[in-house]
This record gives sequence, structure tokens and C-alpha cells, in this order.
Amino acid sequence: MATFPSLTNDFAEEVMEPTGDDPTIRSTFENGYPLRRPRFTTKIRKWTYTLRMVTEADKAALIAFERDTVNYGGASFVWIHPLSSTSQAYNVNFSAPLDFTQEIKTAVYYSVKVAVEESYPKAEVV
Repeated sequence: MATFPSLTNDFAEEVMEPTGDDPTIRSTFENGYPLRRPRFTTKIRKWTYTLRMVTEADKAALIAFERDTVNYGGASFVWIHPLSSTSQAYNVNFSAPLDFTQEIKTAVYYSVKVAVEESYPKAEVV
């Protein structure tokens, strides 16, 4: 299984807490009582964060990883949570294409918005 590439400047910020979709089915019985039940038994976690100060070489490595290695999210990879003190690793897929923005007009640095979600079957890597 592929691993998210190591970058020269690994400045992650704005890491969102894991979120997920609401899997609840809501309806009511004929007498008005609410009916609630889960649609799925698995809750998929999603993370969105921004990497800053990404160099031109790192941008090329990320593009190659996204396009060639994991086929735009078609294959899962090992991702280590960037702000975890325990280096928590997860099996994930890209949930959106990488979004590159040039940071500084005089230098060649980029910000990259990364969105990942847990793969199925949900398994944490140790």
C-alpha cells in the first residue's frame, strides 16, 4: 500500500477534527412517534487540512502521487495525521482533488488543501 509522500516543509495547519456524514434515517410512525435508526453501521471519518510552504519539487511529488500512485483517490494509502502527537496512521483515500494555491508571489511556495476520508474496510495502521 502506498504512503503519503514526505515533504521538505511539512507545515500543516487548520487540521479539521474528523467529521462524517449523518447516517441516521428519520421518519415517523402513523401515530406521530419518531423513528430513528442508523443507515450504516460504519462511520467514515473525514479530514480536511492545508499544507503550507510546499516547494515546487514537493508540488510535483504530490501531483505524481495523486495522479499516478493513487489514481485521484481510486486507491487507498497510508496517511499519518500531521498534528497527532502519537503519529496516528490511517488507511485513507482522497475525497477531493488536491487544491494548489501559490502562496508568495516572489518565491515559489504553494499552499495545498488536502481532503481525505477513511478507506473501507476501516482499519487503522499500527
